[in-house]
Amino acid sequence: MIKIFTSLIFCIFLITIAGSQQVRNTVAMHASSKKLHGVFKNGDTLTVYLRNGKIKRYINKQHEDETYSFKGLLAHTQYFLFRFEYRSGEVSGFLLVNEINGSQCSVPGKPLLSPDNKRFATSCIDLEAQYNPNSLTIYRLDKDSCRTEYSIEPKDWGATKVKWLNNASLQYQNVVRTETGIMPAGKSVLQFKKKHWFLKE
Repeated sequence: MIKIFTSLIFCIFLITIAGSQQVRNTVAMHASSKKLHGVFKNGDTLTVYLRNGKIKRYINKQHEDETYSFKGLLAHTQYFLFRFEYRSGEVSGFLLVNEINGSQCSVPGKPLLSPDNKRFATSCIDLEAQYNPNSLTIYRLDKDSCRTEYSIEPKDWGATKVKWLNNASLQYQNVVRTETGIMPAGKSVLQFKKKHWFLKE
C-alpha cells in the first residue's frame, strides 16, 4: 500500500510540473510499468520519453540561433509535434517525432491531417525573402514512420488555403508575386488515383 501510494504521489507531482510548463497531458507516470512517457521541459532542454523506453533530447541553443518549441501531440496520431527555427526565424519548420520509436520527420509547414488521419499536407510560401522554398507536400503516415507521397517546389508561385476535400482530394489556392504584391491566381485540386497524386484538370 505504501509503495502504491508513493507512486501515485510521484505521478501527481509530475503532472503538476507539466501543467506549469504548458505541456499538460503530455507527461504521464504509469505506476504499473514505472515508465515515464511524454515531453518534459527543463530549462533549455526538451526531453522526450518514448514508449520503447528510450530518450531523445532537443536543446535550445540561443547563441547559435537554434530553437525548439513543443506544440503537443498531433491529434489522432502517434507523433509529437515541435516547431523549430534557425537563424532567428529565417529558416523554420516543424518536426514530427514518433512517440513509440522516436523516428523523425522534418516538414516545412504545419501538418494538415486528412479526414482519416492517414495522411497530412504541408505548404510553405516564401515568394519574397526566399529563405524557405515554396513547397506543397503530401505525406503518408505509417505506424512507425512518415514518407513523402507527393512534393513540388515551384519557383514562381505558392500554395495557400490548403484543405482536404476528402481522403483522396486536396484543394489549394495558387498565389503569385506581382509588382503590387502577392496575388491569388486560381484554385487547383490534387487527386490520389492508382497509387499516385495527379493534378485534376
